[in-house]
Amino acid sequence: MMAPLMVAVATRLNDHRFSVLRFNFRGTGNSAGSHEGGPGELLDIDAAIAEARAGDVPIGLAGWSFGAAVAMVWLSERHEEIPFAGIAPPPELLPDEPPRGPTRLILGQREQVIASDRLQEYASRHSIDLVLTSGDHFFHGRGKKIGDLVAQALAIS
Repeated sequence: MMAPLMVAVATRLNDHRFSVLRFNFRGTGNSAGSHEGGPGELLDIDAAIAEARAGDVPIGLAGWSFGAAVAMVWLSERHEEIPFAGIAPPPELLPDEPPRGPTRLILGQREQVIASDRLQEYASRHSIDLVLTSGDHFFHGRGKKIGDLVAQALAIS
C-alpha cells in the first residue's frame, strides 16, 4: 500500500477524479492476520469491494504484482465484470479463465521479477489488452505514466 508506485498511482487516479480505496492484504504492513498466498487475500478484496460499493460510486479494480494476480483471480472466481488494470502480475498465479470485464495488463520493458514472456503469452492467448511501457517491475519515477494507463483502463466503464 505504501510502495512508491502504489502511492503515485493512487495520487494520479485522484488527479483523474477517481476515488481510491487502497489497502494492504492481511499480514502486510500494519494489517492484522497472516499472509495466505491467495485464499485469504480474496476475502480481503471481498471486504474492500463491499466497502467501495457502500459508497455508491463506479467500481474498478487495480493491483500490482501479487495484488494484481489476486485481483484477477477474484474477478474470475466472482464472475465480476468491472474494469481491471493489473500492473506486472506474476503469470503463474493468474486464473485459467480471465476476467469477463475490460482488462488491461501493464508490463515494463525491463521487467526483472516476473516471467514477462509468459505474461505476454497469457495476454495474447486471452485477447487481453497488454501495454508494454518503459520501466522495470517497480517503475521507478514512472508512477504518473502508470497511473495514467490505469486510469485509461478503469475509465472504460
